[in-house]
Amino acid sequence: MMDFTGTRAEIQQRMAATRDLAARRMAVLHELSPRRGERILEIGCGAGLLLREIGLSVGAHGLAAGVDISPDQIAAAERECDGVPGVRAAVGSIAGLEWPDAVFDAAVAEHVLEYLDDPRAALFELRRV
Repeated sequence: MMDFTGTRAEIQQRMAATRDLAARRMAVLHELSPRRGERILEIGCGAGLLLREIGLSVGAHGLAAGVDISPDQIAAAERECDGVPGVRAAVGSIAGLEWPDAVFDAAVAEHVLEYLDDPRAALFELRRV
């Protein structure tokens, strides 16, 4: 599993802000089609750029939950999403999500599965929640 702390976290955050990755994020958001009041989980939320957009879409009565293994990325996500109601970001791993079964309406894991030792187990865990 890749370690996105320190310099790697900074590099990833700069890459995420590029025009190409912003366009990809908007395409993912379009396909996800979050609606008011929905509960959506983003695994590997990084600096929170997609998480913020999800939060704005689901509104104060929804939940945009972001998980990342990097404390540096979560700190950046918290700054990015500051003031957006319904957004929660936490350090965690897809290997053991702490939510009950079927709590989310949808989940997204962009740029995540290729870094995992067992992507199949991760997909089962995403489906579970």
